[in-house]
Amino acid sequence: MVVNCFQRKNKMEIFKNILWCYLQMFYRWAGIYPDEFLPVIKQREAQCKGCPLRKGGWCSSKRYVTIDSYPDKSVFKDYEAGIIDGCGCWIKAKVYTQLKNQCPLKKWDEFSSPNPSKGGE
Repeated sequence: MVVNCFQRKNKMEIFKNILWCYLQMFYRWAGIYPDEFLPVIKQREAQCKGCPLRKGGWCSSKRYVTIDSYPDKSVFKDYEAGIIDGCGCWIKAKVYTQLKNQCPLKKWDEFSSPNPSKGGE
C-alpha cells in the first residue's frame, strides 16, 4: 500500500497550506519576504534537487521510495506502509511551507515564518 502525504491531512489544512506557500512565493518575488528565512528556503530547494521523488519541478506522486531502501528508516516509524510516494506539489512553492514534515521523506526542518504583509510581526 502506498501512503500519500495528503491521506494524512484534512482538505482545508491542505488548501490553506497551498495558499500560504503561493503567497510567500509572491512576497519573495515582490521583494518583501523576510531575508532571515531565505537560507531555509534555499536549503530546502537544494535538498530537493537530488530527491528520488522529484520529476522536473514537482514532487511527483507517480514516483515512490521503499522504506527498506531508505538509509534512515527511523524517520518513518509512523508509517504503516512500506512505500512512500511524492505529494504532487510544485516544489518552487512548497519550500515555503511552515507545517511540520511536509517533505514526504521528512528531509526538511521546521521553521516559523512571520507574515511579511504585517511588517514581519
